Amino acid sequence: MVIEGKLHAIMDLVDSGSFRRQSFVVEYTENILYPQYVTFELTQDRVELINKFNVGDKIEVTFNLKGREWTSPELVKKYFNTLEAWRIQKPDSTASTAEKKDAIAEMAAE
Repeated sequence: MVIEGKLHAIMDLVDSGSFRRQSFVVEYTENILYPQYVTFELTQDRVELINKFNVGDKIEVTFNLKGREWTSPELVKKYFNTLEAWRIQKPDSTASTAEKKDAIAEMAAE
């Protein structure tokens, strides 16, 4: 999946030694009257992807939508979603149509 928007915020890096995670927020304006603030997550070596961008930059994020079910000790089920980013680039990037198709095919294979 791919989304374009404005980089709204970059959260602090969380590094436990064996696992690294960094979140960032994109302002997505499908409807200019109601902007949406969408949080994405980068993990492990991908946390470096956000470092070349600044808050306010227009970006294109390629990501996987992940979801999981969790059952509490009281047997109550809860559901969680994660938007796992794996590519960040400027929207007017010179990536060719073939490269974008390859990225979509790679995403579909995961």
